[in-house]
Amino acid sequence: MDMSSVPKATSKEEAAMALEAHQCLVAALEHSKAGYLQITVEDGTRRSPLKIPARALRILADVLDAMAAEQEPPFTEPQACSLTTEEAAIQMEVARPFAGKKRSLETSDAPPRHAAQESSKQALDELVKLSQNAGMEL
Repeated sequence: MDMSSVPKATSKEEAAMALEAHQCLVAALEHSKAGYLQITVEDGTRRSPLKIPARALRILADVLDAMAAEQEPPFTEPQACSLTTEEAAIQMEVARPFAGKKRSLETSDAPPRHAAQESSKQALDELVKLSQNAGMEL
């Protein structure tokens, strides 16, 4: 399916349909112990049973929930494309705690690692000066 042809904005009517579908789907998933659900698809002239894995339906439930709230559907990516915070920090050349914060990579204001170290050194130097001026010894 070409996702570029799918409208991004959810209309009020779509949001209402998505809410109803989400509630029905979640209820079916909660009551079923099977690894799939069978749905009957009607195209006007015939009815066809369709088996859908429960795991795929959970993803669909998340998409429907986002549509019901008139939000962008969640982006999914293969697990092989995921990074740990440590791997992300190495890729971005920043400290791991900084990489762990939720932010967009495109608009990241992450300073280079050497700039962060220089900033820390400057802050420490300033602290030493202030304590010396106050008559304290470090």
